[in-house]
Amino acid sequence: MGPLWWRVFLLSLLLSGLLSGAVSDDIGGSYYQNHTIRLLGSPYDVTNEIIVGESATLTVEAGVRLFFPEGVGMTVRGRLIAVGTPDDRIVFDRKRNPPDDQANNVTRDHDIRLLGPTVFEGRVQVKRNGTWGSLCLSTGLWRNSEAIVVCRQLGFETGRVESKYQFGTGRMAVCDLECLGNETNIYECNHDDLDLPPTCSQGRNRRDLGVVCEGVNHRDGVYWEAIDIRTTNEAMKSTLDNVDIFHAGGRGTNPNAERAAIISATVPPLLHNVNIQYSGDAAVRVDNPTTTFQMENCDISENQGVGLILKNPSANVTIVSSTFSKNFPVGMQVTGGHTGSTLQITDSTFEQNSGAGLMLSEVPMNVDIRQSNFSTNSHYGLSVFTTTSVNLVTDSCHFNRNGLDGFHARYLGVSGDRRRTVLRDGGAEGNIGCGFDLEIEYQEGQNIVSPPISDQIIIDQYDFASNGNGAVRITVDNSYEDRFPVVQLTGGVYQDNMATTIEVGGTRAEVTIQDSQFDSSQCGSKSVIHVHGYDKAVNITGSRFVRNVCRRMVLFNTTDMSADVHPIFVEDNIFENNEYEPKSLAHISDPLNEYCTIEVVGSGEEHTITQNSFLNGPTGLELCSSGGSHPVVMNQIRAEINWWGTSDINSIKEKIFDNNDWYSGVEIKFSPYLDSPSGSPISTVDTEIMTASSLGGRLNGTLHITTSDSPVTLTRDLTILPGSVLSVEAGVEFLVQERVGILNMGKLELDGLVKSYNIRCQP
Repeated sequence: MGPLWWRVFLLSLLLSGLLSGAVSDDIGGSYYQNHTIRLLGSPYDVTNEIIVGESATLTVEAGVRLFFPEGVGMTVRGRLIAVGTPDDRIVFDRKRNPPDDQANNVTRDHDIRLLGPTVFEGRVQVKRNGTWGSLCLSTGLWRNSEAIVVCRQLGFETGRVESKYQFGTGRMAVCDLECLGNETNIYECNHDDLDLPPTCSQGRNRRDLGVVCEGVNHRDGVYWEAIDIRTTNEAMKSTLDNVDIFHAGGRGTNPNAERAAIISATVPPLLHNVNIQYSGDAAVRVDNPTTTFQMENCDISENQGVGLILKNPSANVTIVSSTFSKNFPVGMQVTGGHTGSTLQITDSTFEQNSGAGLMLSEVPMNVDIRQSNFSTNSHYGLSVFTTTSVNLVTDSCHFNRNGLDGFHARYLGVSGDRRRTVLRDGGAEGNIGCGFDLEIEYQEGQNIVSPPISDQIIIDQYDFASNGNGAVRITVDNSYEDRFPVVQLTGGVYQDNMATTIEVGGTRAEVTIQDSQFDSSQCGSKSVIHVHGYDKAVNITGSRFVRNVCRRMVLFNTTDMSADVHPIFVEDNIFENNEYEPKSLAHISDPLNEYCTIEVVGSGEEHTITQNSFLNGPTGLELCSSGGSHPVVMNQIRAEINWWGTSDINSIKEKIFDNNDWYSGVEIKFSPYLDSPSGSPISTVDTEIMTASSLGGRLNGTLHITTSDSPVTLTRDLTILPGSVLSVEAGVEFLVQERVGILNMGKLELDGLVKSYNIRCQP
C-alpha cells in the first residue's frame, strides 16, 4: 500500500481530477433499485445500455454530462428524474465527434416542392429561373423510379407515383423525366433540353408527376440511440428539466424501429426547458399516451426528422413557450386522438421547418392554439388534414412568410357532427401562397338531416397582408341544403394582397363579410372578392374598399341549383379610389373588360345592393349585370338608396351596365338614389324614349327607322320586348359595334329586300 503520505497524495489527485471533470467514469447496465448519477463523477462514458427497472427511479443530478457511443441509449421502464438548473444543465450527447460530420447539416432543397393536402404528397413542382413549374410527360406513364428520386431530393427515404395529381395547371418546367431510381436529384436523370419549352400535352391529356413520399433520408453521421421511456405506471412519470440532448436518434440494434431522441408511450415524461438538437431522425416521439403530455420552454431544432411526433393521444396535450425550428418535414405532427381530450398550444414558435410548422392529421381533439407564430416554413405554417370532426381555435396567432400557404386545411369526406374553425385576432402576411386556404368536401349519399348541419368558419379581427395568392380561399364540394359551411369574415384588414383577396367557390355556402377594410390589393384582372359556384347566400356589409388595383371589387358568379333562394345583399359599404388598367384589346370592344366595382353574373335571384357609396371617380362603371342563362330575366337587382358620386341621373346611368346595354344581363333598378353620401333619396321616373339616334337597350313600344335616320349606329345590345315593334325602311345603313346584337322578343319589320340593307361592323 505504501506509506501514508503516498496514499493521501494519490487520493488528492483522484479527487481533484473528478471535481475538475478531467477524468471520465464509465457507466451502464441495469438499475432495479433507486440510483443517483452524481455530479461528482461527471462526465460519464456510457459503455452499454442503461436500463431502469419498473420499480426503480434513476436520478441524474444537475450538471451531469453523459456521453453515449453509437447504438447505445437508455431504456426506462421505471422513472427518470433528470433535473438540472439554468446554470448547470444536464447533457446527453454522443461520445465521438467525427470530422466532416453531417449531423448538424439540416439544410434541404427548397427548389422542389409538393402541392397537395399534406407535405408528404402532391403534384411535384421545381423552381427554375425563379419560377415554379411541374414535371410533365409527353407519352407513356410515370414510374416509381422517378418518384423515388423526387422524394429523395425532397429529403424523404422513398416514394411512389400517385396518378390523381396528374391533371395539373399552369407552367411546366421539366419534360419527359426518366430516372433509374439511384440518382440523388432529378437533374441527374434523363430529360428533355431544359432550355427548350416543354412539349407535354395540356388538359385531360396532361401527365404531371404526382408522388407520395415516406420516411426520412437519413444523413450520414454518428448518433447514439435514444432515451426510451416505456413506463406504464402514472405514479412513475419521468421528468426532464433543464436538459440538453444532442446527436440522438440512431438506429440501434433494430434497423426498422422508429427513431427519435426521446421515445415514449402510455405515460410520457414531463419536458421542461429541454433542448433537443441534431437528432438523426425525430426529436420526440410519443405513441398512444394515456396520461397528460406536457412540454414547456423547450427548443426542438435542427433535427433530421420531425420535431415532435404525437400519435393517438387519449389525454390532454399541452405545449407552452416552445420552439420548433429547422426540422423535417414537420416541426410538430399530431395524428389521431380522442374526442374528449384537448390539444393546447400557447406562446410557441414554428419556424424555418423544411415542410410545415405544425401538421394535424385526423385529429378529433379540441384544438386551442394561442399567441403562437407559424413563420418562414418552406411549405405551410399550419397544415390540417382530416376526414373526422374538427374543433379548432387559433387566437392571436400569426402565419407569416411561409413558402406556400400560411394556414392550409383539407376537410375531406366529412359527415355527421358540426365543425368549427376559428381564427381570431391574428394575421397572415407575406406568404407565397394564400393566407388561409380551406377545402371542404362533404360525404356523398348521406340522408337528409334536420335541422341542417352548418359548419362554422370564423375569421375575426384578422390582418392579411402581402400574400402572393390572396388572403382567404375556401372551396366547397358536395354540400347541400342540410349540410353546408357558414363562413363569417368580420373586422379584418386586407392590404397589399396579390390575386383574388377573398374567394369562395364550389357548392352551397353562406358567406358574411362585415366591417372589413380592403386596401391596396394588387389583383390585376381578378377581383378583391369573388364568390362563384352554386347556391351561395352572400352578405357584405359595413366594409371599405380603397386604392385597390383590380378589375372588380366584388364579383358574383353563382347559379342556384336548389329550390331555396340565395340572395346577395351588399349594404353600407364604401368603394373609393379603386381602379384597373386593362390590357390593350384593340380588336375587341367590350365594356366589361374595363373596371366595374360590382358585377353580378347570370343569376335569377332578386339581389339587394343598397346604402353604399361609390366614390371611384366621375367615369367608369360601378354596377354591372351580365351573362344570365336566360335572355331576359324577370328579376331585378335592387340597387336603390346608393350614393353614386353624383345626383345627375344621366351620369348615374353611365355608371350602370345591365340588360339595357347587354340583353343577357338583368335589370338594375337604381331609383330612388341619394343626393349626397348621407343625404336624402331622390325618386325619378325614367322617361327616356328610344330614337334612331339613341338606338340600343330595351325597346318598349314602337320605333320606325327611315332612310333619313341613316346611318344608324348600334353601340349596345338592342332588345325588342314582347309586344314592341321595330320597323326599318329599305336602304337604311347600320353601323354595328363588335359583340353587339339584336334580340327580338316582339316584332321586327324589315321593308324591302335583304340586299337593300347595308349592315357592317364599326371598328
